[in-house]
Amino acid sequence: MKFEDYSIAAEIKTSLAKLNYRRPTDIQFKSIPPILKGEDVLAIAQTGTGKTAAFAIPVINQLHMRKIKGRMDGIKCLVMVPTRELAIQIHQVFETIGKHTRVKSFCVFGGVEEAPQIARLEKGIDVLIATPGRMFDLASRGFIKLDRIEVLILDEADHMLDLGFIKDIRDIMTYLRKKNKRFSFRLPSTKLLKNWLIPWLIMLFVFRFHLKIRWLVILTILLLMWRWMINVFSWNAWSKKMKIVRYWCLYVLRCGANVCKKQWEE
Repeated sequence: MKFEDYSIAAEIKTSLAKLNYRRPTDIQFKSIPPILKGEDVLAIAQTGTGKTAAFAIPVINQLHMRKIKGRMDGIKCLVMVPTRELAIQIHQVFETIGKHTRVKSFCVFGGVEEAPQIARLEKGIDVLIATPGRMFDLASRGFIKLDRIEVLILDEADHMLDLGFIKDIRDIMTYLRKKNKRFSFRLPSTKLLKNWLIPWLIMLFVFRFHLKIRWLVILTILLLMWRWMINVFSWNAWSKKMKIVRYWCLYVLRCGANVCKKQWEE
């Protein structure tokens, strides 16, 4: 199947042709149709497979067709990313693919002057690509309106969770309408091996495979608590005052592990 066979705007097909996009990649072939239908999508793909275009193409098409039919105010699509480098990269994709459409996109991120970003936001945009910190800062001061967002995209969602943005993601969900669309695109990684399998194997090795159901269950619960704590009490997501909470949690888990070890040896 070729891009020219898709039911998308001619303006988008023109941009894709200039980019020499003839046929969709596997991730694009599987993601574009359901997104065009308004379905929720969770996608995992390697770098370089065109995952950004996989959600940019249908989103731009939907917004462009709506703007042709009538006036559309406010940010309709929010793309949340963990880093400013990724924000810039995704914004470039939206700009390139949507060059001949009426869809306007922009990206905001920290580490730079906010005045130019505020000035651009005041002119009006349809798609906002943002890192959580700068976005919530501008939103809290009224420069970004989130009440009209209909599409939420989490790019590298697993990375954002590892950086401690789970609270930010939950907060943004409160702004969304009840009927919305959510797309999550992330890269496969070794986090499952690093965060779950390896610690589990280490526990089994330390206790020499003398499995006792009761203490095995307790250790499993401790491991689950540890992973939850890493996500929630991330250094990047909490102020310095909250570090004492992290230390306290570590102390409790450590004491629990020591008790389990003593009971096991008995």
